[in-house]
Amino acid sequence: MAGERSFSRLEHLFNSALELPEEQRASYLDAECDGDFELKSKIERLLSQESKGTQLGVLGSISPIGIAETSVTEGQELGAYKIKRELGSGGMGTVYLASRADDEYEKDVAIKMVRDRLSRELIQRFRNERQILASMEHPNIARLLDGGTTEDDFPYVVMEYVDGCAITDYCDQHGLTIDQRLRLFLTVCGAVQYAHQNLVVHRDIKPQNILVTGNGIPKLLDFGIAKLLTQDQTGKTAGLTVSPRLTPEYASPEQVRGAAITTASDVYSLGVLLYELLTGNQPYSLAAHTPIEVHKVICEQQPYPASLAMRQTSSNDKVHQRARARGTTPGKLSNRLSGDLDNILLMALRKEQERRYATADALADDIQRYLKNEPVVARKDTWSYRVTKFIKRNSIGVIAASVVLMTVLTAAAISIHYAIMENRQRELAEQRFDDVRQLATTFLYDIHDSVANEGRTTTRDLLLSTGLEYLDALSAQENSDISLRADIARGRIRVAKIQGDVSQSSQGNAAEALDNAQAGMEIVQKLLQSDPDSTNLKLIAAEGYQVLGSLGRHVDTLEVSRENFEQALAMRRDVHESHPKLGMERPRLDEIHVAYAGAVESSGFYEEAIAHHQLAIDSLQQQINLTPENTQLAETILSSKMFVGQNHQRLGQFDKARTTLEGLLTEIQELRAGKPSNVGLIRTLAAAQVNLGRVYDALGLREQAEEELLEALRLHESLSAYDPGDLMMWHRVSISHHFLGRLYNNLGKHEQALGHFEKMLVHNKKIVDTAPDSLSFKRHYAVALDMNGGALRRVGRLLKALEHHQRANKVFRELAELRAGDIDARRSVAVSWYFLGQLQREIGTDQSTASPQEHLKSAIRAFETSKKIIQSLRDEGNLPPGDANNIAMLEDEANKTRELLRR
Repeated sequence: MAGERSFSRLEHLFNSALELPEEQRASYLDAECDGDFELKSKIERLLSQESKGTQLGVLGSISPIGIAETSVTEGQELGAYKIKRELGSGGMGTVYLASRADDEYEKDVAIKMVRDRLSRELIQRFRNERQILASMEHPNIARLLDGGTTEDDFPYVVMEYVDGCAITDYCDQHGLTIDQRLRLFLTVCGAVQYAHQNLVVHRDIKPQNILVTGNGIPKLLDFGIAKLLTQDQTGKTAGLTVSPRLTPEYASPEQVRGAAITTASDVYSLGVLLYELLTGNQPYSLAAHTPIEVHKVICEQQPYPASLAMRQTSSNDKVHQRARARGTTPGKLSNRLSGDLDNILLMALRKEQERRYATADALADDIQRYLKNEPVVARKDTWSYRVTKFIKRNSIGVIAASVVLMTVLTAAAISIHYAIMENRQRELAEQRFDDVRQLATTFLYDIHDSVANEGRTTTRDLLLSTGLEYLDALSAQENSDISLRADIARGRIRVAKIQGDVSQSSQGNAAEALDNAQAGMEIVQKLLQSDPDSTNLKLIAAEGYQVLGSLGRHVDTLEVSRENFEQALAMRRDVHESHPKLGMERPRLDEIHVAYAGAVESSGFYEEAIAHHQLAIDSLQQQINLTPENTQLAETILSSKMFVGQNHQRLGQFDKARTTLEGLLTEIQELRAGKPSNVGLIRTLAAAQVNLGRVYDALGLREQAEEELLEALRLHESLSAYDPGDLMMWHRVSISHHFLGRLYNNLGKHEQALGHFEKMLVHNKKIVDTAPDSLSFKRHYAVALDMNGGALRRVGRLLKALEHHQRANKVFRELAELRAGDIDARRSVAVSWYFLGQLQREIGTDQSTASPQEHLKSAIRAFETSKKIIQSLRDEGNLPPGDANNIAMLEDEANKTRELLRR
């Protein structure tokens, strides 16, 4: 053990010293070795070997018993390849230039191999790289061509030889402008995104790992320290458990801290690279490279905005040289970086992973927007900013119109002057109000809806907050105009719908949503008193009742939800009967039926939910017949069909469910052929696969079930990575884990099942912490606790299982108190007590239990409590048909436990 500790310290000091300039190493070792001259001497010898190129750049190749190296020489043959010369050494191993040795064809390749066969870590990392590279097929990622081992068992891989230079050097040598550098960087982002889509994180993005060929094609190299984000057959995360050596200047804060690495870590490194490409500087200055300094600078120090850094060093000769390499001057470069590019860089370099761009694609999208003179996500979206971007995008048209505009503005200025003189300010104010209210409506309806299927949560939030700003401005003004007040009411209701719509994403705003809905309804109800026949007001009120009904699922009782939905249907049907041509006006009848179905199916009324979904489908089909060009309606029908299949499955009608869902998958794939990136279609596809997997599992078709559920999990995880702010997508990921856990339980693979249930619980805990007001999410959390309890029980961890079941029981009881009229909530409490009774009895009969009788008594109380709840539901006429025999069953369970207690 002492030798291991000594080796660990040797490794640490060597790595730290290796990062320092040579002139600083001696003083560093004097301080750190603290009189241990033998240790210092060993490190100095290794540093000397490193500088001569005889040693790898990591301590994995250092052994207390000496150094072991490969003996690859010029002219040596490795398989079908002949070594020409060494190209360089790095953290993984040595790279050689080689060519085919069998004259089959002439082609130079790069061969990378490990020189230290004593290091298990390096060999494992090398094999990991080979596995990763084999999965990469992208024009901007160096391809793996071959692989093997030497006669003395040193593994190697044969890779595409990239004859090029580091991307930063290429840009400077060719004098690329800012725009040209950005476009080259976009290609790199595409390669990184491809890797992420294949569940690979690079973890060492830096200029030396991105070579650009003579014809300007960038190639991403060296996945040697990347980590696969899939799981192996044992259920454990593939990849290394040790932390590989990193490049501090390009490492993310989480890498420096040793925290979990995600795709956002690569986004951070891309941000550092982009900063260097644009400025020639790095966002931080590391002087000593000591672990303490690296942690302080990378994890705590905020980077200077690129434009500010250029201004502060504008007198430096190097800055002038860097500006010239970009075809400009320091002042002009600083101005160019100021604003959008500053904000893009700072967003990519945020310390918190969740506040960075979620993906490399998201970063690339913002750069594309910048190049097109469109508003970027990284900058606050102000009115003046949008106008400026509009002018830049349409500069020719704006210039052409400017003469006319100036004439109009001059005339307007004169008119305004005389209007003020004549006390006509009110007319001008009303005109401004009309403009603002039109803009608010556009943001809350047209633009928001256009990104609902394609946009991320952050985009929808931005539109929502912008619309709210205008609504607040309108509400703050006293105005008796009825149409204006109706618009404010509609806007408030629309805001509430977006905030509380879990079918898109829940941001934990149930309370705010309720406030906005009630504020809107208060306005429209007063307006209806004076104009009860207004079609416009009826439509606004119908949407308000629909929103209140949906919110009732999370903050109220089912009874209140039903009342609001019935009011919404009555209002909307009234409008439909008198104005059938207004079928597409909000809220559509199908929208109300779908929302109604969601409320009743969450309380276990599955037949009723099917009926509402079928009414929604019928209504949509009528609209399609009237407007066949509206493809969005066809997509909406698919969602209702999915829910029909899901509810058939819940009712045990598996043949009906299978027929519905298999047909649905075919329809979705046909539509996706023309819209492969449509998020709404992908969501529906994944949900259908989850439900079809459940049906196959119930029918005993376990292989088909596993295939569908794993594919659904993959889709849900990809959507969650695409939009990390979408709580509903986290919930869908947890659902996939839930049913995979149940499947593996059915297959007897209890440890594998437990792994999925644990992930299910992690996601649900994260959701309830973010959205504590949502009763629906709390219920899912309680279910996750119960499922984990059952899984722990099956693997023999009884006391840990008891802890989970007790926590679940507590949450279920809290929910039942909050929703006294909810039958499903009360039934869930009964089921929870039943689970507790079974587990307490099992613990009580375990010979290792300290107080078996106490556990048996607790089991009896649990069974009796469960029976009383079921009896009360029966007496009220609310007992589901499937629970009819449960009272007798629970009485029997209690009696069996009493017998055990008497022994």
